[in-house]
Amino acid sequence: MPTSSTEAPSPGAPSSGALPAPAPAPLPAADRSGGLLRRRAVEYAVLPGFRPLLLDVVRPDSAAEVPLVVFVHGGGWRAGSRTVVGPMFADRDPFA
Repeated sequence: MPTSSTEAPSPGAPSSGALPAPAPAPLPAADRSGGLLRRRAVEYAVLPGFRPLLLDVVRPDSAAEVPLVVFVHGGGWRAGSRTVVGPMFADRDPFA
């Protein structure tokens, strides 16, 4: 607990008026094919009053170390979809 009005609360301390964070959703079923493990629509954040934020994970179905690629579609979390990659990549399957 803070000892003065200027001291920040300790991590994990309840804050007055804040809504509790919703429980995380269970992981969707994994699709394993072609040496890849795919999980679509993995919930990574939930904000009260908004739809859950989702991401798709595609990785090798092994413990090998590989480079990481993060593709952000844009849209400012207001428009667009993680499943639509735009005209530049229209002829490519993002999950291939």
